[in-house]
Amino acid sequence: MNWERMAHAASVLSTFVAAAALVWSVLEFRTQTKINQDVLTAATQQQRESAAVELFNNYLTLAFQKPAFAFEEQDILKLPPDQGQRYTIFATAALSIAERIYVLTSPDPLWTRTVESIIKNHHKFVTINFSCKEVDPGFGAYLAKTVEGFTCP
Repeated sequence: MNWERMAHAASVLSTFVAAAALVWSVLEFRTQTKINQDVLTAATQQQRESAAVELFNNYLTLAFQKPAFAFEEQDILKLPPDQGQRYTIFATAALSIAERIYVLTSPDPLWTRTVESIIKNHHKFVTINFSCKEVDPGFGAYLAKTVEGFTCP
């Protein structure tokens, strides 16, 4: 009889140990999953930041090649045709870069100010040449808030 009690107790004890091990495994799995998600989120954010920095460097290269287009407000309607074409190419590239930076980094206020600095001299170009259908919805809403005369239905 003594052996039967001990065998039964051992059986009950091993069930509790197995259940505790299962609970510990589930908790450990959740902890590791959370850690992995945090690492992945940080890595994704780092990749977005790196891509935004690279895009901004591309814009700076473009701006130094055509400083008048980058740093002075242009009225595309008053430019001679050949200069208007070059400005159109420049402004389209600059606004495309601004949009990609905005999409990658929004709602970071520092990057939003960077985007603002890129588009600030191209408001007339935006109102004449862009529509909300052509840009990311979030960027379209941003343009509607910051560019006078640009509206998104």
